[in-house]
Amino acid sequence: MVQLTAAMMNVKNLKAISEAKNNISKTWKELFDKAQVPDRNTPLTFEILRDPTHPVVVVLNWTYTNEGFTYRVLNQSSKVKDDSKVPTLGPFSCALS
Repeated sequence: MVQLTAAMMNVKNLKAISEAKNNISKTWKELFDKAQVPDRNTPLTFEILRDPTHPVVVVLNWTYTNEGFTYRVLNQSSKVKDDSKVPTLGPFSCALS
């Protein structure tokens, strides 16, 4: 949708959209880098996701409650039973349950 909208706008607006996307990505990367999760590359297990004090779960909960895309996308996916989101948003729903 963004690409279609951008294609219909002038080049100046396209540049602004691209810059905004890059800034958002950079901000999320910086936030996650500062999260200080020591075992962030360890595969997630049900034990980890069920422990509300585990650093990964704390970050997942913070991300969900932040005014970002995860709340909207996860809730919409749950409502319409969109299984395509399970590989990426499954840990969120598991940690929140």
